[in-house]
Amino acid sequence: MKLLQIMPADGWKAAYYDEENQAWGIEPLVGWALADDGCVIGLLAASDAVVTVDDDAAFLTYIRPDGPTAQERHEVIHLAGQRVR
Repeated sequence: MKLLQIMPADGWKAAYYDEENQAWGIEPLVGWALADDGCVIGLLAASDAVVTVDDDAAFLTYIRPDGPTAQERHEVIHLAGQRVR
């Protein structure tokens, strides 16, 4: 996948499931990337690089800047529950 353009993701977050601790968490996105296939993908800061969320198997869903709303929390918990099974 080739990234064609990068833009800020002010306030957006990524929800993930930590299998080791069996808990879900939220990390801020550092940006959005437009991929060569037309998809827009969230970018996360890793320890020494910026990675796309699809590089992280623990990724569950995106959370809007004003979230997480009750519906988003429910979705994250549901998705995390599917990972445990």
